Amino acid sequence: MQQALQRQHAGSTAGTHLTARHLPFKTLVSSLPPPQQQQQQQQRRAALLAQSLRTDVAAPPSKDVTASVMRTVMELSLKNRLAQYKLVAADVACDAMGLLDGRFDALSIEGRHWVTPLNMTAHRLEVDIGTMQVDTSALLWQQKVRMSNVPAGRVRIHLSGKDMGNFVCHPLFRAAAATAVHGHPFLFDKDSVVINHSSNSVHFSGTWGANGERYRLVMLPGKVGPGGVRGQLQVGAQHICSSSSSSSSSNDAPQAAGQQQQQQQQQQQQQQQQQAKPATDLQGAQMVASGMAKFFSSLSLDLQGIELRQPLLSLHAGDVSDSKEGDLLEIELKLRLRAFPPLDMQF
Repeated sequence: MQQALQRQHAGSTAGTHLTARHLPFKTLVSSLPPPQQQQQQQQRRAALLAQSLRTDVAAPPSKDVTASVMRTVMELSLKNRLAQYKLVAADVACDAMGLLDGRFDALSIEGRHWVTPLNMTAHRLEVDIGTMQVDTSALLWQQKVRMSNVPAGRVRIHLSGKDMGNFVCHPLFRAAAATAVHGHPFLFDKDSVVINHSSNSVHFSGTWGANGERYRLVMLPGKVGPGGVRGQLQVGAQHICSSSSSSSSSNDAPQAAGQQQQQQQQQQQQQQQQQAKPATDLQGAQMVASGMAKFFSSLSLDLQGIELRQPLLSLHAGDVSDSKEGDLLEIELKLRLRAFPPLDMQF
């Protein structure tokens, strides 16, 4: 009886421990994935592996590191070109994917008390430039900014009276003013500029090359009206009478005949010069005023690769911290950056 119980227990145990080799062949085949499903799984695994490899190989440089390098390079390049400065600060906007193509979405620069090698000065300067395409390798490994596009933007230059005097007497500005007033140059008096925020006026004087006469001018920048539309620049001019035009009489003995003849010739020459003038004093002042208004409204400068054009003028009260500078003239211009000026820039 005990043997019978052992045989019964062994039979039941064998029934509960069936392995794969005890299963029918048909059951084994049906439990495996079909060939099409296996192929799809292999394709998915291959795609995931390829994507992982691409991510590892083409991973963009660190956004923070690249932006920091760009800021440093821009600031150093400006400092190396300026004769003096109190502040040079740059900032950039970029994203990680854009850096793969060397794209910076925006560049801004702030400066204070800049002096260029040829004494073009600015109390404050703000530059905003749009998308800039650069060679990332040259930026990271050579610390150089090589552009493949021509970015555009705007610059706002804040000038004191002294800065404005330096500006209008700078060689580049004088070259632009060589035909400023009806085809003739206007030579500014460097120390004559006065900026008055309360009266919204800029005063200065100079000599018109057409007749050699001096004029006192006042500029009234157009104010912003409804809808953000800025009014036109207005300029007035007044002829400055020369003391040399007045004649003085003498009670001395009659002059020699030769001296009288020489004086008559000089008077005739003066009369001829007077007749050769393009207009009377009033007409000349009107011509100077209209010419200067057109000149300042359409002014364009090329600072060795930095194109500036279409100025908009406005006045601001002077900074409290720099009260000695007086009120400020702001000139806002459109900017195109064809190239960075060379280290030995000539402006």
